[in-house]
Amino acid sequence: MRSTEPVDHLCNGVRVRSFIPLGGRVVEPAGAADVVIEPGEVRTRALAEGQDADWYVEDGALILTIRGVARYRAEGGRRIVIDAEPGGTLRDVSLYLGGSVLGAIWLQRGVLPLHGSAVAVAGGCVVFVGPSGAGKSSLAAHFASAGFPLVADDVSVLADRAGGFSVWPGVSRVKLATDAIESLDTDSSALVRTGGTREKYHLEVPGLAGEPAPVPLRGIFLLSYGSGTARTERLAGLDAIDVVGGHTYRQEFVGPLGLEPIWLRKVVEVARIVPAIRLIRPFGYQRTNHVIEVVLSTLEACPLTEVQ
Repeated sequence: MRSTEPVDHLCNGVRVRSFIPLGGRVVEPAGAADVVIEPGEVRTRALAEGQDADWYVEDGALILTIRGVARYRAEGGRRIVIDAEPGGTLRDVSLYLGGSVLGAIWLQRGVLPLHGSAVAVAGGCVVFVGPSGAGKSSLAAHFASAGFPLVADDVSVLADRAGGFSVWPGVSRVKLATDAIESLDTDSSALVRTGGTREKYHLEVPGLAGEPAPVPLRGIFLLSYGSGTARTERLAGLDAIDVVGGHTYRQEFVGPLGLEPIWLRKVVEVARIVPAIRLIRPFGYQRTNHVIEVVLSTLEACPLTEVQ
């Protein structure tokens, strides 16, 4: 499961030294790492009968238990300890590490991660957010196949920039269910499962070329389904704040970790600067090309944050 020696990765602008391979770019070791991921003992409270997962905060650290996979401890925005179960597969251990555990680390570091997928458009990028099943990853995959490279899937980590915010590029692949994969004329039988309990697969899609650098954020689109043709509406005030705050990745960790004041200031700032737009579209994939046109026309017509 583990590498012989820890390897340095560049993940969302942070040097992460890990004994487990990560999706970020591998870089040469250089001095101290910003985040260290290492094996060790993690003591947790016992799972109740029939309970598959549990998390809580202890001494400022997030403790996460996944039955049959591993126990994790994320502390101070700088250290993750993984106590893998004997039967835990690398695929499953990595799934929760790259999701909830690193999500806790970003929050501890004062960084805002959005639960959404980002694609490069209009000299910057947009992030698609929405509830589970809203089609964030599938819409991003369709954008990528139409010539708009993927910036990040599922978790879009924001970075400050002069006059606005940017999104750090992630790995050029998306996690999709079989129906979404088939809508892209791809056979899921040749793809690798993502791990966990959901029937999803990794699909490689066109991403950004060159050295990874933050991409200016032009807008946040809240996905919803509705009758009629695809359309958009600009959100403001508390509605815009709710789009950002309500779609923070692992928002439920914020309060118990004691991060609410810092997090709320960041949420309000993002909502003030970055346009929040509701995208209403029909269910299914038949009109995806039209949805892409609506997003692009909205970016042209809406007075968005200037790209610097």
